Parts: sequence; structure tokens; C-alpha cells
Amino acid sequence: MNKEQTSKYFLAIYIALITFFIYVPSLQNEFVNWDDGIYVYTNYSIHTLNFIFLKWAFSSYAANWHPLTWFSHAIDYALWGLNTVGHHLTSIVLHGLNTFLVVLLIARLLDSSRKIQTN
Repeated sequence: MNKEQTSKYFLAIYIALITFFIYVPSLQNEFVNWDDGIYVYTNYSIHTLNFIFLKWAFSSYAANWHPLTWFSHAIDYALWGLNTVGHHLTSIVLHGLNTFLVVLLIARLLDSSRKIQTN
């Protein structure tokens, strides 16, 4: 890996860490009475990870079709139960990882744009 690629990764890590630490105060929050009930605390479908859950995750809707969201909540429930700190921590980590990937995507798009302009 050359110096330019290394600096892009460091930038992505730096911005992801900023994102992570900005959201850390949310660890003190409880579930909200907006959609957390539908997704987590009254959703008994996420209490088991088995074939029935798999079938349910791919066939159910809560405003949108998003089986990966159901998987995330089911894994959170398996790890943390209804402890909000664990659920929020998962969310914060996912936000940080997504930020990391977006920074790398933007860097790649900018590189591609520069290459097109020079040709």
C-alpha cells in the first residue's frame, strides 16, 4: 500500500472514530416510543434465531421490507436481551463502519474522476 492509500485509510478511520464518539452519549438513552416497539421490545419474532425467524424476516414488513434490520435486531436481542446499551452500541458501531466505507467510496470516486479528467 502506498502513502496515498494509507492516508485515505487513516482519514476514513479518523472520520469513523469522530462519528463513533459523537454518538456515544446515546448509550444513556432508553428505547423510544416511536418504532422501537415494532422493531425490538414488543417484537417477539426476534427472540429466536431459527428457520421460523428466517422465514418471518424475509416475509414481514414494518413500513419497509428490510430483513437485514430484523437480523440485526435478532442478533442484538440474542446478545443483549432488552438492554438498551447493547442495542445502541450496535447502532453506533454500524454507523462508524458505514462512515468508514463512505469515506473510502468518496476517495475512490474522486480518484476515478481525476483519472477521467486527465485522459
